[in-house]
Amino acid sequence: MLIRGISYYASESNTIYVLSMEGFGMSENVLPASVYHYTSLSSVVQILQGRKLWASDARYLNDAQEIQFGISLAKEVLSARSFHGRDEWLNILDKNDGTLDAAFSMDVEPYVVSFTSNGDNLEMWRGYGGEGCAIEFDVSVLRELCSLHKEGRASEWRLTKKEYDCLVGNNSPLSSDFRRVVYGVEAGKELLDGMFEDIGESPELHQIGALFSLSAFVKHEAFQSEDEIRLLVRGYTYMTSRVMVREARGHLIPYRALIFPYAAVKSIIVGPGRYMHRTKVALQRSLYTARGEWGGVEVKLSAIPYLT
Repeated sequence: MLIRGISYYASESNTIYVLSMEGFGMSENVLPASVYHYTSLSSVVQILQGRKLWASDARYLNDAQEIQFGISLAKEVLSARSFHGRDEWLNILDKNDGTLDAAFSMDVEPYVVSFTSNGDNLEMWRGYGGEGCAIEFDVSVLRELCSLHKEGRASEWRLTKKEYDCLVGNNSPLSSDFRRVVYGVEAGKELLDGMFEDIGESPELHQIGALFSLSAFVKHEAFQSEDEIRLLVRGYTYMTSRVMVREARGHLIPYRALIFPYAAVKSIIVGPGRYMHRTKVALQRSLYTARGEWGGVEVKLSAIPYLT
């Protein structure tokens, strides 16, 4: 069985396209030039000070069917096919059904950072931002973080050599995928059905990992209004011990940290609230440095007249 990859290009309008799904059977997947990450004020401070995004284990997010929904659709797709090795695949998916007690190996676990294409959306402020912020990220920078090959990136990303080496050292053992989430049974089956070609071989670990990763981009249709774009991060086998945990909403969440350069941030939108003007000024002051690393990052106010 062959599970294929993705290639990218940038258009003249700076929109990022997935030019070829190489066997996924999907139409061209268009990504915007910018994506927005909604988060609380305390998390904004941590993200900017550490230049780190926390990719959380997808099974610990607020969708109770994360991963499980995609894997259940994959089982339906496979059950409708007839090929040698199908029962072996179905047996693996029965054991690795996306629940927390499943037999996932840690290098297969999908970790995700959630973004959306709308940086000033009332539903998102209510659900995720609260009196927080939406950080605008440059898609072209984010999708290169785990595939670094040129020292020239250091100056382009306004990093010192030490900062660049730290970024490479942290990110290079990771692999990533960046794409829109699809919603509902029909769209999910189309995505998952398209990833298989010439099925017949016994499943291999990297093929299983690819299926689990793709399942992280399939969600129940009830979440469709979020228009989510995900950056998925996975570790290689020898990196399994590097998973960390953080506290959130009264429980612990496993995560992997992804370091980004200053140039990844394009702007910060302060969410609606009583102290939004204070927050804007404080952020502007915190971004000022003699070296100008955050130069060009604009701090803006939400245009939505909503009091939290």
